[in-house]
Amino acid sequence: MTAKPSTKRALLLGAPAEDLSGVEHDIELMTAALREHEFSNITSICPATRNDIVSALDQLVADTRPGDIVVFYYSGHGSKVEPLGAKLTGTGEDSYYRFLVPSDFPESTEGDFRGFTNTELSLKLARLTKKSPNVTVIMDCCFAGRVFRKSEDDPAEEKIEWQDTSRYRPTRYHESKGRWARAASKYFETLRKRGFGEDTRAAEANPHAVQLLASSANGKAYETACNHSDCGHEAAGAMTLALHDVLSRIDPTHTTWQDVGRMIRMTPRRSGHDQLVSVEGPYRRFLFSLHEREELGAVDVDISSGRVYLVGGALADLRPGDRYELVSFGHRGNEEIISACEVDTVRSSFATIKPKLDVERIAPGTRARPITFGESRGFVELRGFTSEAERDLLEARVRAVGLTPSREPDPASSAIACLQLADHKLQLFLGEFGFDVPRTFMPGKLPQGARHLAQHFAEAAYRIGRANTLANLCGGRLDPDCEPQLARVRADGLQELSEARPTLVDGEAISMIIEPRLDIHASVFCIHPNARIELLSRAQGGGVEIRAREIYRLGQRSGEQRVRGIELRRPSRSILSTDAPLPFTIMVILTDKQVDLRSWEQRGVNRFSWTDPLKPPSFARNALGGARPTADVLFRIYKFEFDLAGAGAPLSSDC
Repeated sequence: MTAKPSTKRALLLGAPAEDLSGVEHDIELMTAALREHEFSNITSICPATRNDIVSALDQLVADTRPGDIVVFYYSGHGSKVEPLGAKLTGTGEDSYYRFLVPSDFPESTEGDFRGFTNTELSLKLARLTKKSPNVTVIMDCCFAGRVFRKSEDDPAEEKIEWQDTSRYRPTRYHESKGRWARAASKYFETLRKRGFGEDTRAAEANPHAVQLLASSANGKAYETACNHSDCGHEAAGAMTLALHDVLSRIDPTHTTWQDVGRMIRMTPRRSGHDQLVSVEGPYRRFLFSLHEREELGAVDVDISSGRVYLVGGALADLRPGDRYELVSFGHRGNEEIISACEVDTVRSSFATIKPKLDVERIAPGTRARPITFGESRGFVELRGFTSEAERDLLEARVRAVGLTPSREPDPASSAIACLQLADHKLQLFLGEFGFDVPRTFMPGKLPQGARHLAQHFAEAAYRIGRANTLANLCGGRLDPDCEPQLARVRADGLQELSEARPTLVDGEAISMIIEPRLDIHASVFCIHPNARIELLSRAQGGGVEIRAREIYRLGQRSGEQRVRGIELRRPSRSILSTDAPLPFTIMVILTDKQVDLRSWEQRGVNRFSWTDPLKPPSFARNALGGARPTADVLFRIYKFEFDLAGAGAPLSSDC
């Protein structure tokens, strides 16, 4: 029986307002862009009331089938209002209720709130991604960085405010009687008491939907003058206009959402606004696909004060002398190498380069890809090689990824990994743990296959080396006056783990408790024994915002007392074939400004396959929505180490 082909369906919602003249144009632009990518099932509603939004989303969920490709788009106002009444549970997000502003919102009363809350949107999207995970959400509105999440904090004055997308500067609306503020708070309180219905949201944001957002959590989105003279419209959303132009010229089979974000993120800023476009969720995906691309060591490029910077700095393990090539996108998304550069000065969140480059040559979307490393990231031992050809081949591959090969065991070298050849079987080891499946390594008979295999193992060694380097970052000048605490999630609450190196069990859930004395941003990573680096705090890419004296608990949904935590899993036995407890490391990075550290993330060491590309893949994340690179950050890094035993093992003595 032939499988039914997937349907490309889209729901486009627009909510015009008196001070928004470009919403209808936004809908037209998105319709045209999606038709370029063969979307035939497009539903457009403009103007959209609250009932329109609810019923259209329900219909979208009902119509969607497994394998479908779905786009949800909204253009209009985003709003936030400070909650009234007693302090509710804080989870390190911020102090506002957030909602979309439908066309009938001005008709809201205390008993009939017409806003569409981020809580309701989150639940609708959870139902949608449960039917098909291939979902892209595009929000061209203010405060889009938190439209999927709800949060509560201190009481405040009765007001409602939103930044509009006017052509010149944001407009603040204020209702002196606080009618809308009371209506919003009352409605959110009703949702909270109802438990938000069947809350199927992931604790740290929806892991399936790609989210292209026109602004950060507290940021602004703008309209801009339309440069399409024959369209009959004077304005359009700045992000939508840029997105339309990008989608109309790129090849989706070679372009990821990360690439799209890179290409459009500078457009609003270059027009004089402080708008910061961001991409959240699994944005390594190719457009309208579940397949992902991973880049080896690439970092973002940014421009500030007429100079070119590499984003990430010391927190991305950039070092003086490292050489990078700047890669941009040509027509239809093909890669073009612009120039080569060398890392000069490294700060905590950015690095300067030499020679100085002409900023006019740096197209939106440019990224930096490593060529050579000025400083070795570690030693790799080569054991059992008698053939010079085999050894030379591996040494060349190992050096190319910034590691130093060592032919003889040397305890002083502190080798991070070992490549061992025995009976023409090549295997990678990390301490006592063997990675991958041994394969025949005979360059004399299979030169192309041997180079392929050598590159695979060299890349695996690089991943191990990078995980080792990042796990050993420490210190920093930030003093948050707090000590993050690792905790086990139990049925009766959280149990802090006080021993130096506890043993946990496969499938257990953990949380991280952070209560700073000043406003900070936090990113929590887990470094797995197979060199996988996973971002656990997925609420936002620039680090979770935690306000002074607010308690953040990793894996706690807003408005819930219960902490679900993050479940821990051992790597597959096909990668690490052992039943012994495996070492894990949790890294907590606190910064005083928003910094996107998702470039840390990388896949683990995988099994060798003859379909592995000869060209090294990469694992870059972008810095969309993060701090400008010239605004260097203060940071503090904390490390927690533990062992994870099989499911049948007893719990640690801290139980």
